[in-house]
Parts: sequence; structure tokens; C-alpha cells
Amino acid sequence: MTVSVVSDKEYVDFDVIAENWSAYELEDKTIIRTKIVLMSIEKSGKEKKKSKSTLGIQLMVVVDSGKNRGPLGKKWEVSELEKYVTESNMMFRQIKDGGPSVYDTKRSRILVRPVVKQVLKTSKFDHNGDPAYIVKSENEIVVAKKSASKNKIKNIQANAKTE
Repeated sequence: MTVSVVSDKEYVDFDVIAENWSAYELEDKTIIRTKIVLMSIEKSGKEKKKSKSTLGIQLMVVVDSGKNRGPLGKKWEVSELEKYVTESNMMFRQIKDGGPSVYDTKRSRILVRPVVKQVLKTSKFDHNGDPAYIVKSENEIVVAKKSASKNKIKNIQANAKTE
């Protein structure tokens, strides 16, 4: 395990166990795929009982619009796209549940599952010509000590996948 110390923060090494894609069909028949990617784990605080961990998480979104392509656009920042929203509450349904992303540190297993709450359509197109959407989500996070039994960890993973 590699630990770098910068001021009172430690960057904790982790292994990727699973990062699976979930898929949603939007009302305009576009398919979006999402997955969580853990970028970093920061631990702060000198005392063990008072230390806090911060997860650097990114939601990856891929759009497959099929025949709904338009002119080539660019890679947009959400703050730019917010000015061009044409539909603020698109209907969507999940067509594949990839389950949580799973990561191991020396002492813990971390499960992070994105829950898509809202999809907004804009009048813009991305660098591939696909319609540009804003996907709003929340993360369900479960941390289990590695000392927990394998059955307990499997139960946590199963519950995270079905909730």
C-alpha cells in the first residue's frame, strides 16, 4: 500500500474490483450509460477516531443516440450547458443495472452506486454529434471493514445492487 503525506492529508491507495456500466433509455430513445469512477481517497486528521475520509468520485456518462445525431459540437462543461436546457425532466427507465463500483483499500471494501435522479436535454451536441444531456445523480456509498466476513460483504454488495 502506498501512502503519500501532504500536510495533514494522506492519499490512500486502492484497488479497483469492479466498475460496471448501468444503462438507461430516455424518452427520445437515446441510451445513456453511467458508471462511477473513484479518482482518489483522502484521509485527514491525525487521530484515528477523528479522522475523515473523502472520496474523489466522478460519474462517467456515455451517450448513444442512434439516429438522433446532429452537427459535431464540443466537450461541454455542465455550467455551459445549463443555459441551453430544452427539457428539464426527461422520462427515463433503467434497462441495465451494473451494480455498485467496488474498491478495496488495505482495511476496507468500498461500494459506490450512482442513482440517476434527473436527466435534462439541451439544444446542443457533443464532440461526437450526440445530443448533450445533463445527468443529475446521487451516490449510495457503503464502507465495510475487510475484517467483516466474506458473507457479510457479499450481502452488502447484493443489497447495494437491489436497492
